[in-house]
Amino acid sequence: MDPYLVSGNATGTARRRYAAPEGCGRHAGRSFVGARPHRAAPTALGSVTMSEGSPVARRAQVLLAWLAGLPRTGVFLFALAVVLVGLFAPGLVGAIMLLLIAAGLVAVLRVTWPRLLAARRAMQLLLIAVLVIIAVVKLA
Repeated sequence: MDPYLVSGNATGTARRRYAAPEGCGRHAGRSFVGARPHRAAPTALGSVTMSEGSPVARRAQVLLAWLAGLPRTGVFLFALAVVLVGLFAPGLVGAIMLLLIAAGLVAVLRVTWPRLLAARRAMQLLLIAVLVIIAVVKLA
C-alpha cells in the first residue's frame, strides 16, 4: 500500500488522493488528486553532508524554507534581473552582483549536495565557476 494514499476504494475505480508528506513547503497538508507527490532524487554514494546541528546548515535551511514560501516566478525574475545587471553593469558593481548570485548558489548547493545526482552537481559547479570567472574578468 502506498504510504501517501489518503482515500480510494478496493476496486480501484475511484480516483486516488495522495497527501503531501510533512515538510513539503507550501504543499504540506494538501492532497493531490490522481498524481503522486514529488519524490526526492536518490542520494549518491559517498556524498559529504553537513551536520544537522551546524549553524551554517540551520541558516541555509531557514533561507530555503523562506524561499520555498515565495512565488517561484518572482524569485526567478529577481535572480534573472540581478544576473543581467551583473553582466551588463560595468566594473565593480557588476562583479559584486555576480558574486552575490554565485554565493547564493553555493549556499543552496551546499545544502542540497547529498540529494543531487552527479550530473546536476557538475552543472551547478560549472555555473558557479562561470559566474566567478566573469566577475574576476570584470574586475580586471
